[in-house]
Amino acid sequence: MDSLYLFVIIDLYSRYIVDYELSTTMDRHWVLECLKRAFKLRKPEIINSDQSSQFTNKDYF
Repeated sequence: MDSLYLFVIIDLYSRYIVDYELSTTMDRHWVLECLKRAFKLRKPEIINSDQSSQFTNKDYF
């Protein structure tokens, strides 16, 4: 059985799910695509993420 990874962008104030993405790999590209889509909807003032490689690579910043 393959693993699935879920990335969710949530507005913590309203609890609104801005965007989400599922992937079978842990590469950074699916995270970046989800962020691009979410930024088209709303521009956050603060982003809080974990410290895994998807969020600490130079393309994320």
